[in-house]
Amino acid sequence: MRLSPVTFESLADYDDARFLLEGDLLWNSTGTGTIGRVIRLGETIPKLVCDSHVTVVRCIVVNSEYVRLWLRSDHVYAQIEDRAAGSTNQVELTSQMAVNQVVPLPPLAEQRRIVAKVDELMALCDRLEAARGTRETKRDAFAAASLARLNAPDPETFADDARFALDALPALTARLDQIKQIRQTILNLAVRGKLVPQDANDEPASELLKWIPSRRPN
Repeated sequence: MRLSPVTFESLADYDDARFLLEGDLLWNSTGTGTIGRVIRLGETIPKLVCDSHVTVVRCIVVNSEYVRLWLRSDHVYAQIEDRAAGSTNQVELTSQMAVNQVVPLPPLAEQRRIVAKVDELMALCDRLEAARGTRETKRDAFAAASLARLNAPDPETFADDARFALDALPALTARLDQIKQIRQTILNLAVRGKLVPQDANDEPASELLKWIPSRRPN
């Protein structure tokens, strides 16, 4: 089937039901990885239509935001992925699947309460995410300052700096990348002889290198 482009002239042939309204749900019906995504249309403009890759869900006597929350749930998304049909690399949410999608409908007042509770919890999640970001920023600054003191040790304060780092080890190794940093710092300190007491009477490494060939078996 050949589709004709939408023009201002062709809009005259559209039924009024085809034009999008505020509150309509736009349900993406095509595409691996994007199929099943759904948004609720906000304030719109007159004579707005969508293409064939979008299923329009118009809620008449139910709360559209409640329906949107249900359609984007893991339960519905798993059904869509299991049942979607199409050619290679192109899955589709068929009109039959959309029509047959079951939506549990509590009383309208309960729908509104559910939406309000979800909004409340989502706002809480946003605050928790922001707090986590702030905490991680402070943790990174703390770790950087602590490791900097170890990587460029001051002989007079190194013992205290090392003890402080050991006491703060849980905070310095909360993430995998931080563990790698502390591991590298320990290796650097080891090869520089900073982890054990140094004896001024020890022979230098140059003498050890001279001694090694003489100990090789013939």
